[in-house]
Amino acid sequence: MNRRKIILTSLAWLTLLGFTVIPAVSLGNLGYINGCDLVIMAVCVYMKPSVAMLYASSATALADLLLGQGVFSPYTFVIRALQGWLTGYMAQKGAKRITIVLVSGCVVLFGYAAATLIMYGSWQVALTESLYNLIQVVIGIVSSLMLVRYDDTFRNYIDKNTE
Repeated sequence: MNRRKIILTSLAWLTLLGFTVIPAVSLGNLGYINGCDLVIMAVCVYMKPSVAMLYASSATALADLLLGQGVFSPYTFVIRALQGWLTGYMAQKGAKRITIVLVSGCVVLFGYAAATLIMYGSWQVALTESLYNLIQVVIGIVSSLMLVRYDDTFRNYIDKNTE
């Protein structure tokens, strides 16, 4: 990996951390709503699956710790790792963006529902948390799909600066 690629990946990682921490809206014991899905869905399509997995999981798990939601951090790490890997893998295989973001959103919804069920032992709590996650995921899906028209610009910039 060359120096420019490391710098671009680091800047993308800081962007993900920022979009996760700065606009966070607290939901008390249920975590928080943030902008990380937008960034993961928009950026991981340009990464190899292994890089996307580490990228998505590390920044969001750290954000949980920084925001006082450390109980979610291990679950977040696993859920976001799967989300990042699938997003990168599906993009690498040429899947359509709509398919990628829908699968990515489902990973988040089902992953956090399962995590909440494990932590609280209540499907009612898991359902309530899933409604909040649905809001975050839908915003992420719609926003990342709005960025599709800039794919060529992003890809050309990345290719030019990471040769």
